[in-house]
Amino acid sequence: MIYVERPSKPLNLTDEHVQALTAKFKKTKSAVWKKDYIAESLMKMTNNKCVFCECRLGEEGKYMEVEHFYPKSLYPSKVIFWGNLFPICSRCKKAKGDHDTQLYPIINPCLNNPKTHLYFENNSIFDKDSSHLGILTEKVLNLNDTRQLAAPRFLVGASVMKKLQEIAQAVNRYDRQSAVIGDPVHSTVQYRGPTTPYLP
Repeated sequence: MIYVERPSKPLNLTDEHVQALTAKFKKTKSAVWKKDYIAESLMKMTNNKCVFCECRLGEEGKYMEVEHFYPKSLYPSKVIFWGNLFPICSRCKKAKGDHDTQLYPIINPCLNNPKTHLYFENNSIFDKDSSHLGILTEKVLNLNDTRQLAAPRFLVGASVMKKLQEIAQAVNRYDRQSAVIGDPVHSTVQYRGPTTPYLP
């Protein structure tokens, strides 16, 4: 999870339109937030990622849903309020459910910098300095879901490590060839055998 800067609300979302859609929702409970201009603006805000787990939306069956940070079931007046809307994946939406973020706050990525409350280590997310926001956010969103989050993180990490090793091997081969050929560019460098760069 990273800090997200919220852009200005879409031009279509005028105060009058917000009032009308809110009234319609309270009366009919219809999905008044399902507007292309809302979805497109939210996706652009997070570079097509879920605001919480950062999975790529639109790939591998992870379609985007509009999340109400303050649940619409508890706070119907905020159903179309721009500052209450986020793009989210179905996994995070199901985990968060109707959690009351007013009474029991979790990290709001547009208001709280997640780095202040969470840190990442060994493919898992932990609360930072016993942060209450961090603890509850990890718990409510199940950010260490083994199958859907931790395992994909491990695969990404393994892929990065493999690529770094390939780069290190290519650099070593280049150094050896330069030393043998006596390339003038490297003539002042004395070859001392292959080295292995530090890999985190």
